[in-house]
Parts: sequence; structure tokens; C-alpha cells
Amino acid sequence: MKIEKSIYQGYIWKSDQTEPKVLNNEEFGEEFSENENPFIVEAQLFDTVNKKSYSIKYVDGKYICTQYNLAELKGVEKEGLSFVAHRLKRVTRLYFNQYWREEADPRCDNMQVLQPKELVFVGFQEYKED
Repeated sequence: MKIEKSIYQGYIWKSDQTEPKVLNNEEFGEEFSENENPFIVEAQLFDTVNKKSYSIKYVDGKYICTQYNLAELKGVEKEGLSFVAHRLKRVTRLYFNQYWREEADPRCDNMQVLQPKELVFVGFQEYKED
């Protein structure tokens, strides 16, 4: 698996670290394998140049890695969400876009209703310099 070299905002937490490494508009790129140590426990990265978002989690010896291209999600109904950041130095909040898509709902006479789908990391809402 590979994260293309670009400018990123987000964090990456490796198994040999006690806290995540914060990237604030920094160049980053990496190849990683499920058989390597240290492994990535969790990462949320937003490519500020190419407008792509990566969500990485290591679960039961396997990576769950999802990449979103924001250009492909243009026009999909969305809602901005922010969450308090824990264990991320100088970061107060994480910002995500929750995308909603229409689906037929059997509990509503099969009418089309919006359902939450992609939850996409899009950076820090606020970053405090030292």
C-alpha cells in the first residue's frame, strides 16, 4: 500500500510511538505493508494539493485503508462535522465531511431517504503554533 508523496494535514500513529505524529501542511509519502514493524495503528491524512483523504486503521493484523477523492464526491449532499482532538499536540479539533446518499427505505414505504455514508477527514479546524 502506498500514500503518494504530497503536502498533508493530519496525523499518523505508529505502533512504536506513544502518541501520533502530527502533520500540518508538511510533505509526506510512504509505502507500508501488513508484515512490517512498526505498523500504522491509525492515520487520518488529507492531501491538501490533490484534495484526497486517507483513512488507515490496523485491525487484526490487516490494514483497513480507504482513500477518498473529494472531486468525485462533489455534488453529494454533505455536512461538516468537527471533533475534539485528543493526544494531538497543538490541534484542537479534527474536521470531517459526512456525506449522505439517497436509498430506498422499506420502513418508509420504500421512499428515498438520505442515509449517512462516507465520513471523510478534511484537516484540522484549528491549529495552534507553539
